[in-house]
Order: sequence, then structure tokens, then C-alpha cells
Amino acid sequence: MEMSDYCKRLDPACRERYLAIVGKYVGKDPYLMKMSEFSQDRQHLPRIEAVDITSYLVLQTSYYTREEMKAHKSLDSYNFYHNGWISKMGVKRLNNNNVLLFARVNHSQRSHETPLKTWVIASKDGDVQAGHCDCMAGLSESCSHVGAVLFAVEDMVKREGELACTSKPCEWLMPSHVKKIPPAPVACIDFRSSQAKRQNRDSLSEAAAARAKRTRRSPVEPGSEKYMSYFQELTENFPKSAALMARDPFHKAFIPKSTKLPKSILEYRTPLTLQLQPKELEQLCQAFELDELTTAQVGAIERATRGQSSSKTWFRQRAGRITASNLRRVLHTNAEKPAKALIKAICYPEAHRFSTAATSYGNKHEGQARRAYERMMTQEHEGFSCMDSGLWVNPKWPYMGASPDGMVACNCHGNGICEIKCPYSQQDEANLELTAGQKGFCLTTDGGKVMLDRQHEYFYQVQAQLHISQADYCDFIVWTPHDMFVERVIPDNAFWDTVLPEVEHFFRAGVLPEVLGQKLTKSPS
Repeated sequence: MEMSDYCKRLDPACRERYLAIVGKYVGKDPYLMKMSEFSQDRQHLPRIEAVDITSYLVLQTSYYTREEMKAHKSLDSYNFYHNGWISKMGVKRLNNNNVLLFARVNHSQRSHETPLKTWVIASKDGDVQAGHCDCMAGLSESCSHVGAVLFAVEDMVKREGELACTSKPCEWLMPSHVKKIPPAPVACIDFRSSQAKRQNRDSLSEAAAARAKRTRRSPVEPGSEKYMSYFQELTENFPKSAALMARDPFHKAFIPKSTKLPKSILEYRTPLTLQLQPKELEQLCQAFELDELTTAQVGAIERATRGQSSSKTWFRQRAGRITASNLRRVLHTNAEKPAKALIKAICYPEAHRFSTAATSYGNKHEGQARRAYERMMTQEHEGFSCMDSGLWVNPKWPYMGASPDGMVACNCHGNGICEIKCPYSQQDEANLELTAGQKGFCLTTDGGKVMLDRQHEYFYQVQAQLHISQADYCDFIVWTPHDMFVERVIPDNAFWDTVLPEVEHFFRAGVLPEVLGQKLTKSPS
């Protein structure tokens, strides 16, 4: 049986258990299936009831732990479902009267991360056979995400008669990632906890529920005493309620304080530092510390610099920072006697920007390359998006900066970045892979696989971008009018740990003396 990457990473005992379950009921690893293979029709759901959930989560024995599964977080499971963390779910009929449920469940505290993949096997009459999830607790076969899927199906089955629309798709699921919640009148918003809602739902008969739906309340006049009293109570009990954001004067509490951009590194230069003697300047540089950056300031810099080379702020914040594009040059230069051109490029990027036929060609075609990349990724990745990126800095290393060509995201792989190259010298190439290994070119081959050369300056650039922006991956794109190569590069922590001490040394010995004392560019007195 073909195994998914997840299955391959399991230890032997867990893998054997996993394959035994999958082989017995499905015949194919569910993590190799696509959502298009699953139906959204409610009538195919198994008839799971509360007793089936209790039997599975509490009483059934897990082969992996060889203990009774004590699913003490079952209430969390219900909350996961009720609060909309199941972004997508489908059902597939199997042999022997069984069905396979496959769902994507969002992280409750980290909704921006890639949704977890959860599957459950159950008979049509509701007997749960097995469950699995790729979360850290998924090997127990009874994590909160498995429970959330069970509660979702149980709730759907219980409300089937009330909704009377079993032939419709699973409209009860929240939108993908719960990114957008439609507005509603305040009077229509239910502020009760999920536990209270469940108790209320279970206590109502279908007839009572129907009567409750027909109940009509007299509208409250906007601005009336009762109207304002309601919002005042809401402020006291739920001060962060979204309903308050559009209502004067309560909205004032939601107006964010503007985040002031931190001063540029060149602004640390003062008349006093310019007068220091060489020895004094050297001592100051060794002990000097930049101001700490807050998360808000990091975000403010990135947003304010998305125009990149068309933004004055981008040049101002880059000045004095070792940027990703200069990393390899920095690491191959004597910090005590750095090349003057390199120091000028780092400290005065706007004054020393250059243009060649190669850079002009790259700038001209970057948009075309990006559109080709977006078309390809949209076909292969659900919910794919690519947006402009500004200058990224990191509070750990405030003397560095990185400006990737874009910030990307998709439902299946989370958040990343992209870096686009349009090589002038290869513009007529119809097959980029055939050029791999050519002298000076960024692509090479390793064991027959074409990849970004790990010794090339672009690899250094991509690694700096990944670590400074804290992205999960970088799509490195090489484009010509006739072909496109894309490699997904992940952070190389060993590489980064090796270069960091050298980069900081270069900043203190090579860059700071120019920043504070104009060591290389000051006119002789």
C-alpha cells in the first residue's frame, strides 16, 4: 500500500497499527486522498449518536497506548466544533457498510496555521471504528479534533428533521479558516457559551424549537434608553464585543494607538559619535546595542515599506542593516577591512543603487513571472494567495533586514514567502533544468535533482529571508518567457546558526564604525 509522508514518519509500531486500520477498512491511506473524492451530501453521514461518541472516546481501547482512552477533553471537542474550527468536511462510502469522514480542523489558538487533517471511520448506523489526526496527540486516536468531527456529525444527525435539507451540502460548516464572519444585527447575536447552547438545544423538543423560531420581538428604537442600556451592559460584560465597534461612543475603545516607526539605524549617528577617536569608536561599536523592537514596530515597518524601491521609508529603514541580498558578500569579506563599495551599499542604499541590463530585465519581467507562478499555485493549492511584502526585520537581529518578493499562503501549507528571479543570461532558455550546473547560474543538480545551488548568493538570500521573516518556506522561482522552475526551500537552521556570529561581527567591526563615525566616508579634517 502506498504510504503518505505522515505515515512514513511514524515509528514502526505506530505505522503497523496505522496501516492495519487503513488496510482493513479503506484500502488506501486517507492522507493521500483529495477533498474532491469526498461527498458533501448530508444523507451519506453515519447515524452517530451521543452513546456512540461515549463508547469510542471513553471506553474503547487504543492499540497504541494499550489503555482505555480517557478522552477527558471531550468538552473541548464539542467547543472546537461549535465554535467553527472545522473548516471543511466530506464523507466517502466504503465497503462493508462503513463510511470515511475526512475533515480539516483549525488550530484553536493559531488559526493562521495549516489546518489539521482528521479522519474517522464509522459504520452507517453510527458505530465508530477508528479515528486519526496529524496533530501531536493524534496517535491516541481520540484527540480533541477527532472528537470535534464526531460531535459535528452527531449534531447534524440530531438536527436533521429540524433542518429538513439532507440533500444539501454540509452548509453547517464554518467557512475555511473562519476568516470572515458575516455581520448581523446585535439582537440576532447569541452571546451564550457553547455549553449553554448545547444544554438549551438538548432540552428543546422539535416543536419547541419551531415555536422559538417563529417568535418575533418588537424592534428597539436606535438611540432609545433601552437601546443604549443594552450597549452599556455589553461594554461592562463583553468589552471586546464586535458589536461595540460600530456604535458611538463605544467604538472609541477600539481605535488602535498609532505605532510610530522606529528610528533608522543611521539616526544613531550624532555629532558626538562623529568626533570620537578611532580607538574610542571601536570600543563604542563593540558595546553598542540597538533599541529593542516591538512586534508592533516590526509589523509597522513591513506595512510601510511594501512599495520597496518606490518607497523612501524602505530605503531609510534598510540603511545600516545587513540585508538578505548582501549576506553572501558580507560573509566573504574581511570585517576589519571591508570593501568600501559594500559598506556604502549597506549604509547608503538609496544613493548607491545601481542599474544594469540584467537588473532592468528582472524588474521589467517580475510581474509577468509572478502572475505565472500564481496561476500554477492556484491550480495546485486550495485557497492560495500572494501579496506584496515590505521590509522584514526581526527583534532578535535588528541589524538585519529582508525584502522577499511576496508573502504567500494556502490552506494546505500555511504561510510562506516567494523570491522571483528572471535571469537575463538565460532569457531564451526553453528548459531551465538543462542549464543547471552552468558556471555562475543559480541552479545545480544533486543526485539527478535540480535545485538551488547551496553555495550561490541566492541561497544565502533565501535563508536570510526565511529566518528574519519567520516564514515556514520560500518558493524560489526562476522564470523565462519559455519556462519556469520552482523549488520550495525550507529554513536551514544549521546554516543559520553558523553564519549568525559572523554577521554580527561584521556589523560591529565593519558597519557600525561607518554608521556612528563615518569611518570610511568622512572627509579629512
